[in-house]
Amino acid sequence: MDHLLALAEVRQCVGGLGQSTLYRLMQLGQFPKPVPLGVGNRVAWRESDVQQWIADRIAAALTPTPDPHIAEVKEIKKLAAMDAQQTRQARRPRKRATTQPTETP
Repeated sequence: MDHLLALAEVRQCVGGLGQSTLYRLMQLGQFPKPVPLGVGNRVAWRESDVQQWIADRIAAALTPTPDPHIAEVKEIKKLAAMDAQQTRQARRPRKRATTQPTETP
């Protein structure tokens, strides 16, 4: 059977993350949600869920994974550089063709 952890115990387990940070992670689906205890607004977290979250974080830190957005970011940077170059070229004063004054008879 799973032990239930109060918020203070959860914060201690996860290295002192703040309450607002934990709730933000829950909103993003990146941290386990608590179980309602049925007494007022009291909630608690399953110890196994919190331990699994910790294990997943450790595994992710030890396993280098390529970011799927790297190619997209590189393409955006490339396009931005091209745009900046075009903007610089458009701002440069253009050389006017010099014409020799013609003599009129």
